[in-house]
Amino acid sequence: MRRGARFRLRRTPRSAEAWKRRGDAFFGEGRFGPAVVCYTHATTLSPEDAAAWTRRSACLFELRRFQEALESVDRALAISPNCPLSWRGKAFALAAQGRLEEAMACAERLSAVEPDGAHGPHLKGMLLVAQSREREALGWFEEALRRDGSFVDAWRARGEVLAHQGRYEEAESCWEQALALDPGAATVWMAWGNAWMKRGDPEQALDCYDHAAELEPEAAIVWLARAAALDRLERHGEVVASCAQVLREYPDNAEAWQRMGCSLVRLNRWQEALACFQRVLAIDSEDALAWFNRAVAEDWLGHTKAATASYRRFLALAPEGELRDAVTRRLQQLDR
Repeated sequence: MRRGARFRLRRTPRSAEAWKRRGDAFFGEGRFGPAVVCYTHATTLSPEDAAAWTRRSACLFELRRFQEALESVDRALAISPNCPLSWRGKAFALAAQGRLEEAMACAERLSAVEPDGAHGPHLKGMLLVAQSREREALGWFEEALRRDGSFVDAWRARGEVLAHQGRYEEAESCWEQALALDPGAATVWMAWGNAWMKRGDPEQALDCYDHAAELEPEAAIVWLARAAALDRLERHGEVVASCAQVLREYPDNAEAWQRMGCSLVRLNRWQEALACFQRVLAIDSEDALAWFNRAVAEDWLGHTKAATASYRRFLALAPEGELRDAVTRRLQQLDR
């Protein structure tokens, strides 16, 4: 029986619902690529399944494939035009592309679908924050909480706006309320950690990021934030370990490779650092900072010809940057 059950779990799903369930499992684990594949199978078998299109859109958004996310959620809305989750997804996909007016129109539509709901005001607040209209945003977060005092993300967002305004005690009260409602809210710990970083206290920030990492150990953003705090504390071996945690799950995360390389430089591990900067450039060949870092590593290792080429590439990408004069002088020295 047990062996047969394991065999059935491995079988390829045959129905749209089975593909959705598998997609949901991947989504819950933060494995958005495989989840997209599952939801795509579900929509192929059942093209009128609005929920599958919406979930597929959410995965594409997490993968930063924003236009595809928009196209997928539009398919959902064509089938079910009054789905609140789909309107929220469309708003976020539009906002990610800088189409904020269209995103706000989606927030208005969401409010019409749920006239007494808290998600419409919350979404408006989030979109106003993206436009640096924080005072207006604060009002909408307060309206969301008036409608639903247990809305954890509204407490988090309100706290972030207050922290940005320097009203830290009020912000911390919001986050304490959010964590009282949901002790597993990693995003709240992240917001609190970010506030400590802004206040110049990476030790306190690290404590918050550690809480977030315990709650969401697969979240790259958590480990990257933790690495930034450790970098400020000059604990570079731990920075390398945090970046490695990201890269185990997301091997194409350029930010993790870049930060790891910089910490390896500080640890005098130049050859490994060079390999990191080369990985960044394999992901994004136009990353000027990576070209500079690569040039410095090659220079230190005595690879003069390669360093010269990398310095020149950096100048081509950042001809007016603050490092221009120093790089120009170094090139003159290498050319002698």
